[in-house]
Amino acid sequence: MRAEQDIRRLLAAADPVRDHPVPPVPVFDPPAPVHRRRRVLVAAALVAVVAAGAAVWTVARPNAPRGAAATPPLLSITAATDTRPAPVLLEEIAARAQRSGVPTGRPGGTEHFQMQAWYLHSQVQRGDTRSVLQATYTELWWNADGSGRIDTRDSPPQFQSEADQRAWASETDGDGDSSSFEPHERSRMWPDRPPTDPAALASWLEINHPRANGPTEVITSITDLVRQRVLTADERAAVLRVLATVPGLRHDGTTHDRTGRPGMVFSLDSNGHGLPTRYSLVIDPGTGLILAREEVLTTDPGALGVTIPAVITSEVYVRQDFQGTP
Repeated sequence: MRAEQDIRRLLAAADPVRDHPVPPVPVFDPPAPVHRRRRVLVAAALVAVVAAGAAVWTVARPNAPRGAAATPPLLSITAATDTRPAPVLLEEIAARAQRSGVPTGRPGGTEHFQMQAWYLHSQVQRGDTRSVLQATYTELWWNADGSGRIDTRDSPPQFQSEADQRAWASETDGDGDSSSFEPHERSRMWPDRPPTDPAALASWLEINHPRANGPTEVITSITDLVRQRVLTADERAAVLRVLATVPGLRHDGTTHDRTGRPGMVFSLDSNGHGLPTRYSLVIDPGTGLILAREEVLTTDPGALGVTIPAVITSEVYVRQDFQGTP
């Protein structure tokens, strides 16, 4: 049996776990830029979760892993010089987002998404945990009638050793896939457009992501939405205002995402899903675009074969635009 990180979010509730020219398939020569979203599930009895975005992971502890899996380098963050609270900064970004004119076009045609990501995969065999790193590139076109196309490309997994590669109970080559879907073959997590009133939006997001699950649920709901909808300026401003309500959210400073775009980093630390993890969003301060999501194990690797601190999920939302709109 095995547990893999999933892609629960991009194609919605029906699938319980998918960015100019198509970039090359990412490789892991650090620090390279980089959907099938996978998150590690290691439980007493392993359960594989398949989805179109994020999944939840928990950890029980079989035998300790034998070594450290390769993980992407941490983002280099310049400490914040503006020490004002995160809600104040996010309100300013939201106001700029509303004036940004980004994206051009409007809803009513095809919504186009590109994402590059790294995911950590784990397997347990006879009490022995193996963790590998894999990059995925995803491009999605979602038409107004519900039809569309999704293209994915995986780079080959990176193993700790040749022995791990031989023992890995799955395909080890990178592969690609392109598939089309007809109207109503795929359902979005939220079939309607998001509200632009922050209070209404908070309630709307909670339909699939109850706040009772903890503050990270808000971050999860926001990135689920970013993967499923190209947001207008007003919708994006409302999203930032909802993000500003997350307890414990802080401004860490500035960075560049894994494609080189500058942004501000807003983070939350939580162990609500099993291990102490830092959840970070990289946000363009001028447009309010959410550029990236990073998840980092901070103090305890549990049964995963990684060295702390370790990036276990990295998603870069490379492109979101309206195409063929009226």
